[in-house]
Formats: sequence, structure tokens, C-alpha cells
Amino acid sequence: EHDLYPELPIAEPAIETPDRGAWAEAMSFADPRLHPAMEGWAAGGIPPPDVGFELGDPDGEVVAEAELAWETERGAVLLAPEAHRPFAESGWRTFPADATDLTEAILAWWTEGRP
Repeated sequence: EHDLYPELPIAEPAIETPDRGAWAEAMSFADPRLHPAMEGWAAGGIPPPDVGFELGDPDGEVVAEAELAWETERGAVLLAPEAHRPFAESGWRTFPADATDLTEAILAWWTEGRP
């Protein structure tokens, strides 16, 4: 970068691309209304989410469901508005499936480092 070693080429970091097969599988199970957003996330380099994620309480009882979720990153796309509260109380970032800016919101959340 500072031309201290002009004989050594500077290699650009490899850009990982999400597994297209995994995205195709996720889309086959997801609500078709979310497919356009999912295509945008795949193009943006985000790994595919889990489809039909169930949030459990400490006793293992299911308290809410997300249509799409990235469990490790604690982000969820919700079809049912009433699912927001249990996810939020568990420290998850939630996104309503009917948001007009859903594609951009998830891409921004993902690139901002995901809380």
C-alpha cells in the first residue's frame, strides 16, 4: 500500500458468496411474499436464514415463531406482529415481514455488525 515492497502484489481479500443451494432451499420453505427480499439478501452476501424458527422459553415451551431467523445473530423476520414482544424481550432484533424497506433494513443491520 505504501510501496515499501513494490515486488509483492497486494492481494484483495476473497469475498465469500452465500451457498446458492442453501438459499434455494430456504426460499422453497419461506413465504413467497418474502422471496424478493431474500433474493436481495443473497445478492448482498448474507447467509440464508432458518425458516420457521421457534423461540422457546427457559422451559423449552415455544413462545413465538419467526418466518425467518438468523439465530446466532439474533435477528428475525416476523409475519405475526404479536411475536415481536417475546423476541424483543429475549434480546432479538425483529423486522416486520410487511415492511416496505425490508430488504434494505436487513442489509443495513447485517453490515452494521448485528447487535
